[in-house]
Amino acid sequence: MADNDDLNLDDLLSGNYELPPDNCYIADPNQAVSFIASLLGHGQANDENPLIARFRNGIEELFQKFREVTLPDELLLYNRFLTLCERLKVVQKASRLSDKTIVGFGGKFSAGKSSFINSISGIKDLLPEAQEATTSIPTYIIKSKEECLTANTIYGDAWKLSREALDAMTHEFRRKYGINCAPFVDSIIVETPSYSLDSRIALLDTPGYTKPDDNVDSRMVISDKVRAFEQLRVTDYLIWLIDMDNDPLTQNDIDFIDSLDIKSKILIVFNKADLRSASVRKEILDKANDDIRLMSTPVFGIAAYSSKKHEEYTGHVIRDFFTEVAESKVHNNDLLQQFRDNGDKMRQSLDIICGKQEKASADFLRFIMKAQNPEMLSSMARLWRDENMEYLKLNSLVSDFDTDIQNLERTLKELLEVK
Repeated sequence: MADNDDLNLDDLLSGNYELPPDNCYIADPNQAVSFIASLLGHGQANDENPLIARFRNGIEELFQKFREVTLPDELLLYNRFLTLCERLKVVQKASRLSDKTIVGFGGKFSAGKSSFINSISGIKDLLPEAQEATTSIPTYIIKSKEECLTANTIYGDAWKLSREALDAMTHEFRRKYGINCAPFVDSIIVETPSYSLDSRIALLDTPGYTKPDDNVDSRMVISDKVRAFEQLRVTDYLIWLIDMDNDPLTQNDIDFIDSLDIKSKILIVFNKADLRSASVRKEILDKANDDIRLMSTPVFGIAAYSSKKHEEYTGHVIRDFFTEVAESKVHNNDLLQQFRDNGDKMRQSLDIICGKQEKASADFLRFIMKAQNPEMLSSMARLWRDENMEYLKLNSLVSDFDTDIQNLERTLKELLEVK
């Protein structure tokens, strides 16, 4: 059976599951209409609750105040604040993830992400391993006492799905009714007692960020890349999957990983390692170790693995990675600390600018004190006045910044209590 790179709704609970001919949602148009209506809810998307909207607007207003000030790493700081907003949305839509460390899986199509997740998490063939790649939905896998499947819609609703309802969200449904369910579903939460990893860890399956087939619709390639980026940039840890039988670690991989701006160390896994000889595996891994020196993202390690044989060929790198992740304090409950870290970095940047402005004003004053020419003295005095006014204005902005940050922190605390 070929490996699938992404989680989709086709055959979610079994790799070869065939659609029952008596599926009520396929056989009965009235049932199909009811099913779609349940996913649509009230038909009004509500991606952010009012508190998240207030928090995001507060960040926008904060940076707008400093539009005339060139902050060091301003774009980076801005993106980190926006990433925090995205994390808040994840917590809002899937509250069961709020105390989890999220490990996302990225890579090209055909990298074998789903087969790897099945293998290392103990969930056997819960995720599909079909050859055909289809539109995926962000899907989280977590430990639970009972098996449960929940669809979180883009309208803020959460629906428990039966096997029959899940089966309806397949190509067969699209072929008969011309409706794709994926645009209505924001995420799926798969809860299963067979999950063998630490219960503090949640896994996130994502679409492949690119397709190697030149015949694939380019609009779909762009869409999948955007979807993968949006999903992976808000994860806590990243495992990057590569098909050892076909692909090396490419510059495109490196650029995409670095663009995610993930601060925690990532794990690179060459899957399907059983298809290569020991000497070829060593050559590929040695080359990859050289290539990661070009990355700005820190790397935990590089592993070679066979999902088919459930075997790692590089010692215990994967096991050690998950051990570190389980003990890590990097997870979605650290949102408040992440906000404070971002605020501290921005405040430090402002202090640097204020220091330069203060020094410039003092240099002007010393020059004026030494000036002998009355005309030069008058001109320099005006320049000093203007420079000093800029310094006072900047100090006023810094004072406003401290107040704004305090207000944003209060909103964030309220959000974390309400979630």
